[in-house]
Amino acid sequence: MSISPRFCSNCGTQVGANARFCAACGKPVAAASTSLSEASRLPLPLQSEEDRMSAPPPRPAVPPPAPPPSSGIISPVIIGIAAVLFLCCIAIVAVIAIGLAMPSRPTPQAVPPIPAAQATTALPIIGSPAITPTIVGLPAITPTIVGLPAITPTIVTPPAVASMGRLDVFARGMDEALYQNTLDASKWSGWSQLAGGTFAESPTPPTVVSWGPNRLDIFSLGMDKAVYQNTWDGSKWAGWAQLSGGNFAGPPAAVTWGPNRLDVFALGLDKAVYQNTWDGSKWIGWNSLSGGTFPESPTPPTVVSWRPNRLDIFARGMDGAVCQSIWDGSKWAGWAQLSGGNFAGPPAAVTWGPNRLDVFALGLDKAVYQNTWDGSKWIGWNSLSGGTFPESPTPPTVVSWGPNRLDVFALGLDKAVYQNTWDGSKWVGWSSLGGIFSGPPAAVSWGPNHLDVFARGMDKAMYRRTWDGVKWSPDAWESLGGEFTGPPAAVSVSILKGSPAIPPSTTAPTLTVVATPALTGTTAPPPSPTKTLAPPTAAPTITPILPTAKPTVQPGLYVTGLRTEPPALGERMDAGFYVTFLNTTNAAQQYRWNVYVFRADNPRNSFGEASPQLTIIPVGTAEQKAFGSWRIGVGTCGNYFARVAWLDEAKNRTYFAKPDGQTFELPFTVCP
Repeated sequence: MSISPRFCSNCGTQVGANARFCAACGKPVAAASTSLSEASRLPLPLQSEEDRMSAPPPRPAVPPPAPPPSSGIISPVIIGIAAVLFLCCIAIVAVIAIGLAMPSRPTPQAVPPIPAAQATTALPIIGSPAITPTIVGLPAITPTIVGLPAITPTIVTPPAVASMGRLDVFARGMDEALYQNTLDASKWSGWSQLAGGTFAESPTPPTVVSWGPNRLDIFSLGMDKAVYQNTWDGSKWAGWAQLSGGNFAGPPAAVTWGPNRLDVFALGLDKAVYQNTWDGSKWIGWNSLSGGTFPESPTPPTVVSWRPNRLDIFARGMDGAVCQSIWDGSKWAGWAQLSGGNFAGPPAAVTWGPNRLDVFALGLDKAVYQNTWDGSKWIGWNSLSGGTFPESPTPPTVVSWGPNRLDVFALGLDKAVYQNTWDGSKWVGWSSLGGIFSGPPAAVSWGPNHLDVFARGMDKAMYRRTWDGVKWSPDAWESLGGEFTGPPAAVSVSILKGSPAIPPSTTAPTLTVVATPALTGTTAPPPSPTKTLAPPTAAPTITPILPTAKPTVQPGLYVTGLRTEPPALGERMDAGFYVTFLNTTNAAQQYRWNVYVFRADNPRNSFGEASPQLTIIPVGTAEQKAFGSWRIGVGTCGNYFARVAWLDEAKNRTYFAKPDGQTFELPFTVCP
């Protein structure tokens, strides 16, 4: 068998069967083919001897390179790979150690099996890529890592909050009923009757307190000498109810030291002081604060509270000294005398902070004196010198609108209202607020640096002035109208935004006269008398304010007509008034006027009124509507008449006449 020759695939030279390199070109012949193409298989041309002699000699065969000998040294690549593997092992061990050191996570709750109706065929796992499960029902949250994450505030609508600034004023009317006027949102509601009760005439006002937003409790002494209560619950008056079980020689005092807690005090017929407590669900009954007797007085004891479950009560003893009793949360401590003084009238007390008390009373020299409890002791009586005041069955009026701030008010010898202020370091001295009044003032504060003072004028109407933090306004006392037999009581009550304003009473419970025996109690001897305070060395004389001549209506200005709207009036209705003026003066006139309502059987004292207003009355005949309205309460059916009056700068009334000179009157009937 012949062996086919091999040729170099590069230069075509024939090579040996086992040759690895071409002897002619020196290149490897591993790629050389063992069979050539048909062209390469053609016979070679014959060469002459001369051609063979001129051909270059064949190159010697180059042996293939020998493989490198084995040296026994580990390759650097292998060393590097080993190092990487070693470091990986260390990292794995560290991760395992950290995982063991961390607290175990709570085991998640088992996922309930998919119902058969929702079951699906499982996908094969082998060869499938890893699948990140999607939790259905929870939105995918992509947190922002860069910087602090943006926080979107959640705006929560706050609940209704209490707002300050509403005032309620109470006084006893000419018909022996109690009346209320409310200032809410800079507008007075007008006087309305707390129907259903009549009360004994007294030189002191009713007692009213507020223990929470939209809550008022008023107390007064009935004709049967029992104490009665009426409650405003935020929407209506509950009606008068008797605190049964006692008869009393004087009006009650009331105090609150917390939500839904009331304590009422009054002087019994045995001259002892009695207490009744509302514990949040019921009145517990009258109990005597034994150990002291006190003179009959139209003024109740004075009681204050400077912390929860703490009460301090003060009264003027038989010897004219001021006595105190303390409720410490579990018992009454008994009566003790604030020694060092005798007084012409009952005391007033106020607190402006924990464990702080200030007591005021009128001395025998007609000056006002103060005694202060500083937290550990009474510092003694000191005169607020610079003013003298008439003897009165009522004490000075004192109010505090902030820590270490006191304002005292009293009626002067000239019947004007006077004020003295403690500014935190000293008394600034007495100053007149002007006016001419028939009784003591009432004062109230509904916020820092704000005061409202009320007093009954000589015309029996109620008047008001306001301290706004800078000045007293208005320049003259503002009339609130009405006709009253006694001084006012004033209170500031918080209201919830959106709550209704106080309307007139719509219920008329009948007072039940309970025949109860006079309270009896332990009578103790009065405290021993002490020295009389000497009058101050200098008490400046207060110049009285003399009234000016009363002006008259401009001649030629008359009232010729008056009508009500609606024409037929009944209970619980608001009556509006329309006045027809006749002006024959040939010039427009400006007058402040009002409409007053009288009972047919009492033409001297008005029973109700609209609201004063300042208007221009043109020449000729013109009808004008009175501001406000007259609210007709329950139990007011009867015959009435109305008059139109103009008011001068001092709020004095002059009733308009008809052209014939007679006072104009409109008779009308309620509940025909």
